[in-house]
Amino acid sequence: MDLTDLLEYIKGKNYNCKEVLYVDTDVKEVFGLLKAKAKIPISSLVSVILEDWLTKHRIDISSLIKQKKNH
Repeated sequence: MDLTDLLEYIKGKNYNCKEVLYVDTDVKEVFGLLKAKAKIPISSLVSVILEDWLTKHRIDISSLIKQKKNH
């Protein structure tokens, strides 16, 4: 997905972005530049990125959670 498509996708989503997420200083700097220069809604962008990662790794995540519950 190119950046234009991603921005349109983000606009179509209704994220409830009220949580705090701690990231590395370099990552924060890049997101800050995207917000300031490209007017990209960063909390929604982070939500899309994490949602994609969780979807791609859902089986491994589920297995890990189940494994940890049994210990």
